Amino acid sequence: MDASYDDYNCSARLACRTGAGLPGAMLSFSWNSGYWVNSAVAKLVYGGVDSAKCAVVDAKHAFEAYAEGLLADASPKASSCFSAAASDDGDASKCVAMLDDVATAATKEATAR
Repeated sequence: MDASYDDYNCSARLACRTGAGLPGAMLSFSWNSGYWVNSAVAKLVYGGVDSAKCAVVDAKHAFEAYAEGLLADASPKASSCFSAAASDDGDASKCVAMLDDVATAATKEATAR
């Protein structure tokens, strides 16, 4: 899992997050934390919806295009992997890991954008 969204079952406890090496906590801002990035964008947008709307919509569309490309690439590979797993020994763990990697890449990209 991408550390920017990982909570490590810490429920925002600072000592737990620090010990797990996770970015950001309730009292420590981090641009590598999905929570803080999303909060910062929301606060900026709420203060200037009229001027921020176009930038947010453009960014949303750009990210959706990126994600659609990831899915277009991963979907046939995942289908083939699961089909092969079903016909072989039934172990689909590598297929799940492949999809986990795609989800992790998407969350990292979302936080970075």
